[in-house]
Amino acid sequence: MRFRKLKAILLIIFSFSFNINGQIDSADYNFEDVIDDYVKGTSEQSDPTPSIDFFENLINNPINLNTAGISDLQSIPYMDLSTAETIIKQRETYGLFFSKTELYFIKGIPSDLIDKILPFIKVEIKNKASKKTNTQGNISLSKTGIMKVNLKSRIVEDLQPRKGFIENKFAGSPYHIYNKLKLSYGSHYQAGMLVEKDAGETSLTDFSSFYFEIKNFNTLDYFIIGDYQIQFGHGLAICSGYGLSKGTEAILPGAKKNYSSVPYAGSNENNFFRGLTGSISIKGFNFTGFISKNSFDAKVDSFNNSILSIPLDGLHRTIDELNSVDKSSETLLGFSASYSYKNLLTGGILYYHSNFAYPFTPSSIYKKRGSNFNYYSIFYDLYFESISLSGESAFDSKSISSFVTIQIAASRDFIFISSLRNYPYNYINLHGAGFGERAGSTNNEFGFYTGLKWRTPVGTINFYYDQFRFPYATYDNPLPSSGNEFLFDFASRLSKQIDLRFRIRREKKDIPQDILNQKYSVTGLKYLSKFELVYQVSNQIKLRGVFSYNNFNLPKVNHQEDGFLVSQEMNYSPFRRLNLITRLSFFNASSINAAVYEYENNMAGFLSSNIYTGEGSRWYLICRYEIYNYLNLSIKYSETFKPNVKNLNSGYSMIDGNLDNRFGLQVEFKL
Repeated sequence: MRFRKLKAILLIIFSFSFNINGQIDSADYNFEDVIDDYVKGTSEQSDPTPSIDFFENLINNPINLNTAGISDLQSIPYMDLSTAETIIKQRETYGLFFSKTELYFIKGIPSDLIDKILPFIKVEIKNKASKKTNTQGNISLSKTGIMKVNLKSRIVEDLQPRKGFIENKFAGSPYHIYNKLKLSYGSHYQAGMLVEKDAGETSLTDFSSFYFEIKNFNTLDYFIIGDYQIQFGHGLAICSGYGLSKGTEAILPGAKKNYSSVPYAGSNENNFFRGLTGSISIKGFNFTGFISKNSFDAKVDSFNNSILSIPLDGLHRTIDELNSVDKSSETLLGFSASYSYKNLLTGGILYYHSNFAYPFTPSSIYKKRGSNFNYYSIFYDLYFESISLSGESAFDSKSISSFVTIQIAASRDFIFISSLRNYPYNYINLHGAGFGERAGSTNNEFGFYTGLKWRTPVGTINFYYDQFRFPYATYDNPLPSSGNEFLFDFASRLSKQIDLRFRIRREKKDIPQDILNQKYSVTGLKYLSKFELVYQVSNQIKLRGVFSYNNFNLPKVNHQEDGFLVSQEMNYSPFRRLNLITRLSFFNASSINAAVYEYENNMAGFLSSNIYTGEGSRWYLICRYEIYNYLNLSIKYSETFKPNVKNLNSGYSMIDGNLDNRFGLQVEFKL
């Protein structure tokens, strides 16, 4: 007991000194770099928007180091089983944490990893003195009734007119307008609202999202009125949040173990529920209920009163698009019950019923049909002596979809993972989002994945090998197909100023081809390589250079395509309140098969993804300025130029010319 008291006093002193020196000031800590690095490591084809929502929710609801179990910690980005074990053992041996910065004193956890997880954790201790945590994650005696306000307003305009505007096919103005408000009072109350209008839409509130949340009241974990996202297990039965895809974090498939709902006020117009949800915890048991009634865009056959298709782009610009607005609705009711025993076991069951206003008319026998659906799920997470076993089996009244993964921390520096997925062709679920070759898909796939993460003295190695098979036709292949994929990623800090990263990915997959008017599956090989060098010139200047090369090859028909990208980025902060980011990229890709993908920075709290084909260049300049402590301004100008074409894009989004430039302005108010 004396040792623990002495330890507490010393750690409070250490934590205070950290704060005085400003080394870990959360007000200045730029977690956008963490998000940017994480998203860039996922599949190049992924839309970054859902992952940004995921990060925002996690930042708003950080994991408490003093109550988190192994599964809770593994839900944090970059967190692996070995690090989670080390944190739990530290807490069990020396007592509760008093500050997030204590992690820096734990032997075996790399400091660069701690830098990445800091935005997603907190330290909170409940006692008779009602001590709370401040933004640093350290103990403070601050009042609980503090109101916080965050308002973000953004406007973006394409400077080159689109065909839809020239021909008066778009009903609204060419401005994309985004407004998001978040309010929080103390640690128990939170509310949020978003209104958005895409370019070409008429109403400033074409899409709106809202919620009010009460959380952490005795046995009540949370209660949400309005919009929310929900996931249980590995997302086979229900997952309206962030879907995993393969990426440079090779052990990621073992980390998707969430058992809760989170409030939602994001810009994705399809992937959320609207209604009520709540959760209570009593002596290891957790009970969650949810009810939702939400309208959605649909193409409805007026003769048969059935749903033909569901548009997912959320655009309401033309007469045809406007005719699909909120044409159908879904009523959903469900519950989950789970039990957790210390850090060793979590297991639970899930059931929900879904009813649509109109039945589905499937385009094939493997598609959704009918209007009433029932789903059942069993999920589990076992942990014992550096081994974590988790999985889920979901039943749709016809077939069972399943996923199981095992993660082994052989040492603090070596983690191994292996997973098996079996998604039958006739398992149909609009709300499922499983891990696999087709990120988010939970049907018509069988796969076996192995991966490892190895921290060596010279750098960190991530490697995975994935084998997959599609027993029946897929969207892009009318024949059964199979393939495999491997990735090797090496990241090293050569010095305090220089970081190096090299990545190579090879994918072998059956691809449909017409040969002599007959449809055949031929083997397609795709190689993607990327070299990245980051140089911290000074406290004010950081340079990032990237070279990417893609090769697509069909050996049987002697066909080959290439694509490359070269880019240079500079991040310059002449003083604390001003940040300038600029990037110049050159690309050349012969077709979509060899296309090069690039995530890029944007206005604060926003990322975007670009797909490049043909020959051209792109550059942008971002200016972020903190006018006052409570007012931030972001400006972005970008240009994409293709010298050898007469127009860009297609359909009503076509630009008459070879220049696509855009201007954006964002104002953020914090109080």
